[in-house]
Amino acid sequence: MLRMLTTCLTLIAPAAWAQCQNGPELFSCSFSDGKKAVHICHDGERYSYAYGRLGNTPDLFLQRGLDEIHFTPWNGIGRSYWEEVQFFNNSVTYKINFNVDRMQGDDAEPEGQLSVHEGDERLALLICDAGSVRVNFTPLANAWYDAGF
Repeated sequence: MLRMLTTCLTLIAPAAWAQCQNGPELFSCSFSDGKKAVHICHDGERYSYAYGRLGNTPDLFLQRGLDEIHFTPWNGIGRSYWEEVQFFNNSVTYKINFNVDRMQGDDAEPEGQLSVHEGDERLALLICDAGSVRVNFTPLANAWYDAGF
């Protein structure tokens, strides 16, 4: 059931967003009118998080195994279809999520955000530029499900 629900939303990123070197891009969006961006990639057995200016070396790059990140799949309830992935860097957590208002039909654009936390304190909240969210968490959701998480 999870595989079918997750596969329903597969938005492929255009070539201009192709920041991933060794595998598919799972998520990307820009912030501040395109000045910065976040990318999540599936690089073989690893998952990467990159944040920074497009076309430049990332300000922050993290690479983690499936057991070192946390994925929250959509629970199938509510008006919005949403999912979240969390990357950890010492005491700091980077939460990337998207949602789509299912009541808007097939033309609904996903919205996304990046929030940075240290413990219970939110250090930053970045809202993705309208129309910039590209998401395909299907490979991550399938790996998460297959691993028994």
